[in-house]
Amino acid sequence: MNILWQPICIYIPALTLNQVSGISVSKIVPVTSFICILYTSVGGIKGVVWTDVIQGIVMIGSMLIVIIKGTLDLGGLSVVLDHNRQYDRLVGPDMTFDPTARMGVFALFVGGALFKLQSNGINQAIVQRYLTLPNNKAVGKALVLSLIGFMLVMLMCVYIGMLAFAEFYHCDPITTGLARAKDQVIPLYVVKNVGHIPGLVGLFVAGVFSAALSSLSTALNSLSGVILTDFVEPFRKKPLTERQTAYLLRGVVVSFGLISMASVPIVQRLGLVMQLSSTVAAITCGPLLGAFSVGMLLPFVKTESLLTGISCACTYTAYIVVRAQIAIFTGALTFPTKPVSIEDCDYTFDLPANWNATTSAYVLVPRDKIVSNFCSTEPFLFIQNPNGI
Repeated sequence: MNILWQPICIYIPALTLNQVSGISVSKIVPVTSFICILYTSVGGIKGVVWTDVIQGIVMIGSMLIVIIKGTLDLGGLSVVLDHNRQYDRLVGPDMTFDPTARMGVFALFVGGALFKLQSNGINQAIVQRYLTLPNNKAVGKALVLSLIGFMLVMLMCVYIGMLAFAEFYHCDPITTGLARAKDQVIPLYVVKNVGHIPGLVGLFVAGVFSAALSSLSTALNSLSGVILTDFVEPFRKKPLTERQTAYLLRGVVVSFGLISMASVPIVQRLGLVMQLSSTVAAITCGPLLGAFSVGMLLPFVKTESLLTGISCACTYTAYIVVRAQIAIFTGALTFPTKPVSIEDCDYTFDLPANWNATTSAYVLVPRDKIVSNFCSTEPFLFIQNPNGI
């Protein structure tokens, strides 16, 4: 799963920096990848953990600044909630246990619980960090604190999304073309609202980079450990020396880092980042959780039978995922969207004649046809770049 997920970690910050600076994603990706590969291969697990601490502080700090500034600018929490409630953005899950329902109770609660159980209980990257702690009590404390932190960060992310909607509810940036992808709306919101304050846009971008590179470095480090422990040491008659081990681990980090970098163009064409990351995780999360559960609860099951079950499960889930992605790409599978408005836009743009606020919620318009009022006052907002996203 980590191999499939790593290109997403590189693409997220590249997309954000592209939106706020205009620098092409194809130029950002190599620089980002090489920096992450460098400190991961040189620092090892200790370097990864300490950079995660620093990156976490930057990430949370940047989000808090955006939340406080955005809430004050809009007139307070009540205004933000009113705008989202008025336009039907505050909705709960569909009260159905149909497993095929995208936002149903079964998918959100049962699927979500199993996903977090896998990611926090048996995921190689997390277990590797548990092993650096002195005892089981420390592991339990770290797990509880990480879950609390995760919930707080998720709530902050949701609220920033609500802030963005409250800002753009009267002029949808996707329809007008100010943002070419839904994943670029939040960077656009940050630039528009705190871009006049020196350093704040950079702090937000640093927060996005911190979150993404933290995940990437963790994945690379865990992969190197898996390759060494499961695929190299069992087949050697003599144990590796400390120097050989260091070179092997660094070589694995560099190799998988370069593979991830080369895979980013594929990610660009597969849709929304959040949807894509969940889809990729779905391929292996269930089968791996099942394998560990069998190992703990049914010790009489033979290894060959377990491997066969894992292979069949991964193959079937991969088949479902690939078919779904093909259907999305061809337009055979679509998801309902909320209506948007362009009634109060204070800049001019080209709009297709067949656009309708209720049936065509998101229509992409070429950015070079937009004449934006705030482009002239803050020229760094939307730099024309035909090679960018």
